[in-house]
Amino acid sequence: MEKFGEDILYHGTNVKFKKWKVGHQAHNKGYKAHSALFFTTDKEYAKGKEENKNKYLASFKYKKEACKKILDLRNCSDDVYENFRNHVIEKYPVINEYFGLISDSSQWKKFWQEGKTFKLVSPSSDQIKHHYSIFQSTNNQYSRNFLQEKTRELIEYWILAARDLGYNILICNEWNSFGLKEPKTSLCVAILDLNIIEDKPDWLN
Repeated sequence: MEKFGEDILYHGTNVKFKKWKVGHQAHNKGYKAHSALFFTTDKEYAKGKEENKNKYLASFKYKKEACKKILDLRNCSDDVYENFRNHVIEKYPVINEYFGLISDSSQWKKFWQEGKTFKLVSPSSDQIKHHYSIFQSTNNQYSRNFLQEKTRELIEYWILAARDLGYNILICNEWNSFGLKEPKTSLCVAILDLNIIEDKPDWLN
């Protein structure tokens, strides 16, 4: 992924569609749709877990000339990390409810590199803490759904903040432990601007 556009990027879905657009993919399962498209180089991750496998995998054709700005948060300069962090603090302070380490610049960098910024890390919200405690002790489905919705809200704020700063693509690591014997980090590529990819999906199966 050092040279963006050379790796195959996978998007898992249960419905084949003719044109890329946000909000219509079947795997939202009742949750509010994101305003970006998400891809990964991890084919198995894109397929999903055994009990909820995605039927199809799609990729895209990249219009390199249309992409002006890529935010790669795996290992960027301190200035880029800080510019993004300061923008989030100024415009989306509510993120502190979901991700309570936003005020700590060293932790901010560490968690982007580890891929844990797509998780509800050290939230300040009592409601999130409450449901997390219930889910950990009882695996309650309502609390699980609540935490999933809040996680999606957190991710959407990262997308909005990156788009505010003029980025077409956000690249980061994503840490995943649910349903796995061993946690792993997968590469996540969020397409923030659909004008940089061809309209027609490239179906891989």
